[in-house]
Amino acid sequence: MLTFLVNAACGGLIVKALSESAQSKAAAWIMAGQLGGGALGAALILWLAARLPISMVGVCLAAVVALLGLLPFTIPEPSPEPSAWFQGRFAQIGKEIWAVIRSPARRWSTLLLLAPGGTGAAQSLLPAIASHYGVGTTGVIWTNGIAGGVMLGLGSLCGVLIPGDWDRRLTYAGAGLTNALAAFVLLAANRPSVYLSGTVLYMITEGFCWARFTALTLEIVGVETRDASTLYSVLNAAGTIPLLYMIRLDGFGFSKFGTHGLLWMDAAGNLLVFSVVVGVFVACGMGLRRVSVPVVQRASTG
Repeated sequence: MLTFLVNAACGGLIVKALSESAQSKAAAWIMAGQLGGGALGAALILWLAARLPISMVGVCLAAVVALLGLLPFTIPEPSPEPSAWFQGRFAQIGKEIWAVIRSPARRWSTLLLLAPGGTGAAQSLLPAIASHYGVGTTGVIWTNGIAGGVMLGLGSLCGVLIPGDWDRRLTYAGAGLTNALAAFVLLAANRPSVYLSGTVLYMITEGFCWARFTALTLEIVGVETRDASTLYSVLNAAGTIPLLYMIRLDGFGFSKFGTHGLLWMDAAGNLLVFSVVVGVFVACGMGLRRVSVPVVQRASTG
């Protein structure tokens, strides 16, 4: 619950404090911390739990979180404006969600968040198919755990390389395409080396997908949104919907056709979304670079 509130605050702060071009890079850094740092933090907890009593593990974790939590207080900034608390808050949230639905550009971008591309749904299922490639428990722990966390973070940082004026809808779909290519690597052969290289590539591209997902979410929120943190949270939560149904579809593919069925199902969602987005861009004559104007103005031309 507290992590969710921190994430919401980060999203609202990025929207309000940074320019549109800077938001894209900030999205990459925040996902590098969440995905890579989260995985490495979990590995650290497990390492401590094997050596210390569980109560001491809790104390160590609390100390680290508390020390890092004090860092924001070192940043000089003006005092926040008085808040109206809950007075009219829910009505305002409803208006902001309705504004997203009414805007063609924002509505299309939101549909992309709900589409089956860029979810990285197979990540949680890859350890279950490791034995199919002859990979044992130790290989899974290192590849999907420790190394996986590093790869997720590096993949997220790949988002820093994307220019801020490139259309985020197209780059999000393109990130999904790279994730599909990683699934194809895993389809190449049933050998440990293929599993290790394919999983590493899958983790990198998954981090890239989530960085572009966050960048697209920030664009949908827009600086004109009054309660940016709340709308960011709503859209971020909506992004878990395709993750859940893709995990189910991947599992269905595995139950019917085994490992290849899982990977083909996972890749199919990415390929479908990329094909649709590219088709729309070609049909509408849109370019890779977008005009740097507010989202509300872009909606009239989107």
